Amino acid sequence: MGVDIHIVTEIRRNGEWEYVPDIPESLDVRSYGTFGLLANVRSRGRDHFPIRGIPKDVSEEGLKIIGEEGLFSHNYITLREMLDFDYTNYITDILYEIEEVTEAFCSLREELQYYHDTESSIEPNRFVQSLVIAGLGKATFIWEPEDKGEAWRTSIIKCGIEELMAIGNLYNVAAEDIRIVFSFDN
Repeated sequence: MGVDIHIVTEIRRNGEWEYVPDIPESLDVRSYGTFGLLANVRSRGRDHFPIRGIPKDVSEEGLKIIGEEGLFSHNYITLREMLDFDYTNYITDILYEIEEVTEAFCSLREELQYYHDTESSIEPNRFVQSLVIAGLGKATFIWEPEDKGEAWRTSIIKCGIEELMAIGNLYNVAAEDIRIVFSFDN
């Protein structure tokens, strides 16, 4: 059993937060590294955004979605806070995980090709995602970036920020007037 995130996007107009149906889709996936950053969920002591619970001024629609019974680790973050956060340790952690996964991938590569016809889809330094192998279960492999810039450009949080910026532009609101409110379930 895994942990999933429930996300609501809200914008502030005339001093009140309003629910909008758009969400940053890349943040709406199971990613324990991202969960650790957003709310210290499944974290290994990494830096993370402050944990604040459900905001007192959450929209009625938002509360219905993220306030359900059984959900935990409620939090909210504005786009401005996401833009201003120091991601140095987060990027270092991405690189560390990628090195570990790349090592594991290299040692498994020959075995995978032996038991399954995967030669055409598994090449050195290529991106293979969510490969399901009978008897071994699901394994995710990540292509090793050449530098920290590549790790950041391809990170889930970076994609989520870009999507939240696009939503802000759609509703014509500033970075401090758009936020995500979220919680988790098992």
